[in-house]
Amino acid sequence: MLRSVVNKHAGIGLLLLSGLSLVGAFPPFDQGWLIWVGLIPALLAIRIRPGVQKRPFASGYLVGVVYFGGVFWWIGHVTALGTSALVLYLALYPAIWFWAMERLVTPRCPTRVITNMAYATAGASLWVALEWCRGWLLTGFGWNNLGVALHANIPLIQLASLGGVYLLSWLVVFVNLAAFRMGLRVVEDILARHKRGPFYELSFALVLVASGFAWGFHRTLVAPPADKTLRYACVQANIPQFEGQDDPLPPMEKLHRHEEWTNLAVASKPQLLIWPESTTNLGIFIDPRFNALVTRITRGHDYYFLLGASDFEAEKIFNGAFFFYPNWSGSQTYHKNKLVIFGEYVPLARQLPILRKLVPYGIDFTPGNKPAKFKMPDLGISLSPLICFEDTLPTFVRTATEQNPDILVNITNDSWFKTSPGAQQHLNNALFRTVENDRPLIRCANTGITCEINQYGIVRAQLSENGRSVCAAGVLTRELRWHKPSTTLYQRLGDWVPLLSSIVFLWIICPSFNRLLNKGPKE
Repeated sequence: MLRSVVNKHAGIGLLLLSGLSLVGAFPPFDQGWLIWVGLIPALLAIRIRPGVQKRPFASGYLVGVVYFGGVFWWIGHVTALGTSALVLYLALYPAIWFWAMERLVTPRCPTRVITNMAYATAGASLWVALEWCRGWLLTGFGWNNLGVALHANIPLIQLASLGGVYLLSWLVVFVNLAAFRMGLRVVEDILARHKRGPFYELSFALVLVASGFAWGFHRTLVAPPADKTLRYACVQANIPQFEGQDDPLPPMEKLHRHEEWTNLAVASKPQLLIWPESTTNLGIFIDPRFNALVTRITRGHDYYFLLGASDFEAEKIFNGAFFFYPNWSGSQTYHKNKLVIFGEYVPLARQLPILRKLVPYGIDFTPGNKPAKFKMPDLGISLSPLICFEDTLPTFVRTATEQNPDILVNITNDSWFKTSPGAQQHLNNALFRTVENDRPLIRCANTGITCEINQYGIVRAQLSENGRSVCAAGVLTRELRWHKPSTTLYQRLGDWVPLLSSIVFLWIICPSFNRLLNKGPKE
């Protein structure tokens, strides 16, 4: 009866609706509320349309293509072919999830209250396990996990201190599945003229959300007072990667723009001056013009200076962060550990040279071998440098904080992606690192978004020019204030949520658990 009210095109329409809902939850639309219901249309399509039901993998793949294509299209500014390959790969994860839910979970979980709860638990657990795999498999690309869509819900994102952003993703998927299965149960009761039962499934899901919100709200209310401060100045020079089509800005003009803004920045007497990730291909210790500028900025001043630049050793090239002590009295160097696939290196390029056609550059960077900790001895403060997308990697940032730095500093150059949503998505993914590790984050970007994020994931200050933060130029000068970091549960246990989720999923689909469920009373 239910199927008869739906025309033959409704199945595809519902799949597309799910994909578009997930897209709408992220920038530029940023409608985070959609994430709580985004999976339901596709689940309904598989339930009511025989053609869709027979093809859960293809159905999930369609949802994935729309989802990832809709949120990551901006990578095409660098490589259209590489972006297409990335989207087609990432879509495999939702495809696997929908297939497993239809073939492995649904047959074991008939529409009853207790089995509906098992269904929601299994589905949330599998989704999180797949998100975790997406973050490291084939070098990984873990951006825009479902939990990231909740970035503006400050009380709720405090759960990341317990289980990382994966805990939020688990909660989101559990709510979707509990609501979906409860709706099916109610409809079946109505059609069968049975007495409608209580809404146990959704009620329990909402209690979980409310409890997490209340706990997070309390965590922000009882925040200890700030006992450390640091005056800093971030230079955002807004250097375009290309002017016109193929004419890059001359390197000396890029350096000149940075020097002009630096002259304004030092007027605020910062203790730490920050430039973004490399905006030229020059080496500080190789190019005499660059070396002279850095020397001029550093000598005779009592601030520390952090900047990004290329570093060269023999035949290797690194994406580096250089940290100079006041008055050129010493320096430290960090080489970026986590390189961007098809951006900073091409995997298997020697074995498959054709892969180089996916990107417009012919140089591979060499990764560094460990995180770094830069110390400011006279201030009693230390920082961990993060370059580019490294601040979006939960496990890597957790490893960096094992050295017990006071703060995190990200230098990045997102100018490759122009005015696209890439910069805002970068920020939204990065802010979870502050909650997970109880440390503030300063971000200095070339074209945006330069900002300060406190230990609770709140953006306290953001550079803007004429109301915009992307493709803006200026200096962000602030006094960072923070309390002594505590060790969060996420820091202690790491990615325990996806690991436990994998175990729970396997347990629920095993035959012994199925027999246990079927012994329960039928509601």
